[in-house]
Amino acid sequence: MTEPGGERPIADLEGRVSRLADFLAHLAMGDLGAPWTPTEREDPLAEIEVAAELLRGDLAVSQRELRESEARYRELVERLPAVVYTAVLDEDVSTTYVSPGVLPLAGYTPEEWLADPALWAKLLHPEDRDRTLAAFRQLGVGDTISIEYRLVARDGTVRWFRDDATVSGGEDGGPGQIRGVLVEITETKALQAALERARDGLERRVHERTADLRAANAAFAAAEERYRTLVEQLPAITYLDEIDPASPVGIRPIFISPQVETILGYAPDELLARPERWDELRHPDDRAAALARDLAHYASGEPLSQRHRMVARDGRVVWVQDEGVFLRDKRGRPRYSQGVVFDITDRVRAEEARRAAEQRYRTLVEQLPGITYIDEIEADGTARFVYVSPQARDLLGYEPAELVARPELWDEVIHPDDRGRARSMYERGRALGQPPPEEYRLITRDGRLRWFHDEPRFLPDVSGTPRLVHGVLFDVTHLKAAEEEARHLNVELERRVEERTAALGASEARWRTLVENMPEYVWTIDREGRIRYLNRATPSFGVDELTGVNLLDLVPEEARRGLAALRDRVFAGGETATWELSRPRPDGATAWYESHVAPIRAEGAEIAEAIVVTSDVTERKRVEEDLRAARDEAELANRAKSEMLSRMSHELRTPMNAILGFGQLLELSTLAPADRESVEQIMRAGRRLLDLINRALDITRLDSGRLSLSIEPVEVEEVVREVADLVRPNAMVRGVTLQTEEAERCGCFVLADQERLKTVLLNLLSNAVRFNHQGGSATVTCEEVPDDRLRIAVADTGPGIAAERLPDLFTPFQPRGPAIGSDEGAGVGLALARRLAEAMGGSIGVESEVGRGSVFHVELPLAEDPLARARPESGPGGPVGPRRVVLYIEDDLVNVRLVQRLVARRPDVRVDMATTGRMGLDLAASRRPDLIVLDLGLPDMRGEEVLATLRADPATAAIPVIVASSDPAAGQEEVLRAAGARAFLGKPFEVDAFLELLDELLPREAAT
Repeated sequence: MTEPGGERPIADLEGRVSRLADFLAHLAMGDLGAPWTPTEREDPLAEIEVAAELLRGDLAVSQRELRESEARYRELVERLPAVVYTAVLDEDVSTTYVSPGVLPLAGYTPEEWLADPALWAKLLHPEDRDRTLAAFRQLGVGDTISIEYRLVARDGTVRWFRDDATVSGGEDGGPGQIRGVLVEITETKALQAALERARDGLERRVHERTADLRAANAAFAAAEERYRTLVEQLPAITYLDEIDPASPVGIRPIFISPQVETILGYAPDELLARPERWDELRHPDDRAAALARDLAHYASGEPLSQRHRMVARDGRVVWVQDEGVFLRDKRGRPRYSQGVVFDITDRVRAEEARRAAEQRYRTLVEQLPGITYIDEIEADGTARFVYVSPQARDLLGYEPAELVARPELWDEVIHPDDRGRARSMYERGRALGQPPPEEYRLITRDGRLRWFHDEPRFLPDVSGTPRLVHGVLFDVTHLKAAEEEARHLNVELERRVEERTAALGASEARWRTLVENMPEYVWTIDREGRIRYLNRATPSFGVDELTGVNLLDLVPEEARRGLAALRDRVFAGGETATWELSRPRPDGATAWYESHVAPIRAEGAEIAEAIVVTSDVTERKRVEEDLRAARDEAELANRAKSEMLSRMSHELRTPMNAILGFGQLLELSTLAPADRESVEQIMRAGRRLLDLINRALDITRLDSGRLSLSIEPVEVEEVVREVADLVRPNAMVRGVTLQTEEAERCGCFVLADQERLKTVLLNLLSNAVRFNHQGGSATVTCEEVPDDRLRIAVADTGPGIAAERLPDLFTPFQPRGPAIGSDEGAGVGLALARRLAEAMGGSIGVESEVGRGSVFHVELPLAEDPLARARPESGPGGPVGPRRVVLYIEDDLVNVRLVQRLVARRPDVRVDMATTGRMGLDLAASRRPDLIVLDLGLPDMRGEEVLATLRADPATAAIPVIVASSDPAAGQEEVLRAAGARAFLGKPFEVDAFLELLDELLPREAAT
């Protein structure tokens, strides 16, 4: 300690005081001649005044520096997160979380605090309890508090604490949530008391003042050391920076706690020596943004809170949370920046894992056979959607985004008669702890009514207050229909029971007369379940006297526990209940009984009796069984229909193969103009008929689940180009311009069956040409839409479609409307397109305006990494050598004749025929043909069996086989190729494709 000028140390001052004291002692003993040792010429009284003045100056300086030092370290320590806690602002300020630092401070573990949420209030010192609790109870949302009080630790010691807390809002008007930091200030309190005593002592004696000052400095140094130890033991990096405008980074670090070596692998001295080193440790991707936030913090003086990555010495990437504040001087200017850096790597990884889990959950939810939703409960008790699964689109016709964006739309969707019950579901849930399941009707976009079963569940926040509602809506329309079918048998009975029950209060005689003559079994039971009364209709159930018998004794043992629980609910809660049970009849048959039990209430008294009304529902059970049998029979008929369709496919396509095949031969011949026009009409009608057969069969396969799909990444550009090439000739004839350039530059892939996607787009683009006018246009575009889907739109400039016809467009055999200059079609194309799109995981829709045209679109999932498709190279080979042999195994002679006519174009090739599979195997083994054409639909054995036998026989294993089928299924070609087929042809044959296969697969020379 020095004087204000800085020249004289305390030791010099003490020397003067000592000499003055000796001089004053001599004077006190009457020794007026006492010598003045410093200088004979000095005036003792003047020297005394000088010494006193020096003492006062040194004392003032010491006190000021002591206060500044105390304020700086006290503010540093009080901002450190020594003990972090959260609590509910209720009567006892109940603790909901407390950090592990509480154990060394109060002697209680966090688990003990949480086991007794009111422990904090119990530990308050009696002299501080009322004051402290009153201060907290007066807090409101947004208030802060800084208060000091004493707590009695487990070992009985009394410790002072400083509590800094903030109140945040509670959910739905509930109590506020307190978040605070608790720091022990017992030593600080002791230091303050010591300083007070020191200041009082300084006024009495100079020597005592000096001694107290030294004691205070020593105590402060010890406290500073303890606080430093506390800081260095915190599980985070604590730092103190001095504001230094001359520094490149604006600060000069003066303290970094040792935890930096544990977290980042660098010693504090390494970072203190080079202030810019800290910025170099930041992850390169985060460095610029983090430094900008630091500089803004230093410039504005506002608190700092930022998250970024740092690179440890060993190369690890560490996520940190940096929380910093300023310490200011007396003028309010920032002097130091003090903060804490937490390692939050585990928390960040947990957040990433949570996001991944959420994505998995979303995927699972969107596969459920129901509408999954999440409601957020507002402060006024109303709820609004925050999530609706895509199933809403299929079940209700509404987009999920519509229901989320327009809360009032859900009220419009609920049937008016059910809205009150649906709205009150959450209020009843608060009373019961969870919302009960509910069933109500919803109105689809096209006006249909559907019943849904709602299974909601509350998701509470940390305070236990319901904040979100998670539920699933299951479509139970078909179940309701079945219930209605069974319920109508019992409606009259229930009506009669209600009428008789309503008349019970009129008179005992009328009640008894009514009950005695009821065809149902009626009795009353007491709280133990003993029968007190039964009417005449009640059978004996094999017991001589039922009065006094316990109801539980009449049911099988395995049903007693459940029946006892129902009985207890009736008497304890006043509920009504229904149960069913079966009993054997004397003739050996099983009888079913349905019982309804309701409490008999007396005004102001507890429930002592209940009435049980039992009906024999054996006939109803039989009807239900008949309904199930009818359903099973319908399913059997559906399977039979599928088998019939498989056979029809062969029978219909076989003659079509001959018609179109011979028609193609005629096209290749020299014909008179009139004959050529007739052939063209035959080919056009035949192809149209084949297209209708294919579409009708595809729809039926989809309905019966027999249509298999090969879902894979498909290049949209390729499909659009192929479809456009097919439609363009017809468009040119009709004078319609095709605009497909944008779609052909799409560059996107979708998950689909390539051939089925072609069918869908071919239908839409063909319609856009057919239902258009001369000079019109048909445009194909692509657009990525939400949920990782691609929308392919086909727009036309035709007459448009009336709004009332839009809902029926995709129904089979409902034509779109009269085509311009042509027939309107059979009405199966759009129905097939919709079902194919949905089978591929997509959807189809339409927007139209009369007089302006229509836009049909199909949406399919995008494929991120499409697989390259192998394209087998092929090329025609000219016939070389004499008489190569083709064996055609086919039971339809017309198709055999067609192939013979086709092969006749290769003079060196001969066709042998076999009409059964067994004959074909014999001819193949004996004649060793050069090529085999095998039809799959043979009368005696399956074509797949013939192929397997050919490959198993060494004599025929090397002969190439072309498989032909009039009913090709998705994936069938790959299966047959794997079984040994060299190629696959669908009927009717395309002449050029068939001849190319002959040239490719027949050897250059005939087999020997």
